[in-house]
Amino acid sequence: MKKTLTLIITTFIFTSCSGWTGITPTFKGFEFGFWNYTNEVYDAELVIGGFNNGKFIPTDSIMIDQIKIGGAVLHGYHFSGENRWQPNLDKIRNIPSERCYFKLKLTPQRQEMIIRSGQTDILGLKLPSRGHFKDLHGLLLISIRDTKIEGKDSQEL
Repeated sequence: MKKTLTLIITTFIFTSCSGWTGITPTFKGFEFGFWNYTNEVYDAELVIGGFNNGKFIPTDSIMIDQIKIGGAVLHGYHFSGENRWQPNLDKIRNIPSERCYFKLKLTPQRQEMIIRSGQTDILGLKLPSRGHFKDLHGLLLISIRDTKIEGKDSQEL
């Protein structure tokens, strides 16, 4: 009993003094990790939108500076933590579209819809019922190759 009480008090003091609350912050929006397998460094525009009658309808975009050669592990992620990209998803819901899709504009000559990694269909994420994507649901991993742009979400809803 005495050991248990001592352990509880020690744990309480340790967690109180260290600032650890046991609560992980929630981040809303999109975070991007790029793997660039080309020989070019890109300043790109990422466009989000929905589909209506087989046509992509863009609703918002963001500039992505310096997509360097190599992977996100070397160069870090874009728009991470509190700096996540939060486009207005209601614009997509109003198309109406149940999913959001992405186009990456690398150069004026190269603009492509992002294809689901390892497949041939366009990457589409099911929209949350309201609000934004959160935490790992908003993490997109995108690979740029000379012949295609592929992506995957870390966890689809």
